[in-house]
Amino acid sequence: MALSGTENRSDKICPKCGNLNDEDASFCENCGIHIKRTSLLSKDYLPPEKAESGLNGKIIIILLIFVVIVGALTGVLLKNNIENNQSQEGLQESNTTIIKEETLQNLGFPITDIPNLANAILNSNYPDKIQYKGYSLSKAQYLYILARGVVAIDQGETGNITIKSFSPAEAPYGTVASAEIARSNYVDMARRVSNWMDANGRAPNYAGIITPGADDLSTDMTITTFVKALDYYYATGELPSIVSVP
Repeated sequence: MALSGTENRSDKICPKCGNLNDEDASFCENCGIHIKRTSLLSKDYLPPEKAESGLNGKIIIILLIFVVIVGALTGVLLKNNIENNQSQEGLQESNTTIIKEETLQNLGFPITDIPNLANAILNSNYPDKIQYKGYSLSKAQYLYILARGVVAIDQGETGNITIKSFSPAEAPYGTVASAEIARSNYVDMARRVSNWMDANGRAPNYAGIITPGADDLSTDMTITTFVKALDYYYATGELPSIVSVP
């Protein structure tokens, strides 16, 4: 059979030998097998190799999209995991610091370290609050520790000073601008100040140098007296016989 005008005719192609047969042929004119109508120009016709190639291409594209999505999700999960771990580590460090500070506060302040504290207060210019070796002390608290420390060192005592909560002085006042205070007087003053703070829960407005209850030294001047006495001990290993203030 001649092959002509195939673009305008609808033929049957033999699936066995590939012969082009007339449209109304039920059997191949070449090999004689039964055939069905398959138009070369029909949109339903697609060579097997081409159909399979197109299907494989689609599968590859789908797999690539899947890999990209999985990769993106994995990256997000890893980032969240890292951020969560960093957050947990920061929280643990913060909690550890808080626990350490609370433990130190509960143990009290070592008497042997009070001269070092006085030196730190002096070098920090008498701050309203000081951080010292894990301790966090308000001015009222370190006034109490300094007062107790002066008495304890004078008596040769050891151990720890209990750290208590104290309110600041309500209305600090003092009439004495400068003074030279003997050891017996500033030790007695330190004893009276700490006892008064134990009884009242706050820093005193003033302290009497010799006479109890006198408005001689303001709160800050009282702190200066104890700091200077203990700083002298820090440098020499003994309390001074006289402290000059301010």
